[in-house]
Amino acid sequence: MAVAPTTSDSSWRCTPRWRLLDRLLLERKRRPDAIVADTYLAWGVAVGARRGIPVCSLWTMAATFCWALYHVNLWPSVKANKAYGRP
Repeated sequence: MAVAPTTSDSSWRCTPRWRLLDRLLLERKRRPDAIVADTYLAWGVAVGARRGIPVCSLWTMAATFCWALYHVNLWPSVKANKAYGRP
C-alpha cells in the first residue's frame, strides 16, 4: 500500500511521482473538479488535500466482502456458536 506523505514530511518533494503530479496540476488550464482515488492507494487523498481538490475514495474490494461487512450484525455471535457445540 502506498503511504501518503504528511505535511511535515519534506521528502515528498524529491519523489518523481509528486513532481509529476505537481507539474500536471500546475500546467493544466483548468483544475480537476475532483479526484477519484483507490482506497488502498492513499496518496491520491494527499494530492487532493495538498491542492484543495475534493477526493472521493473508491472501494475496489469485492462486492461480496463489502456486503459481508455491511451485514456484520447478522453474523452469529461467539456465544451462539458455543451453544450449538461449535468451537
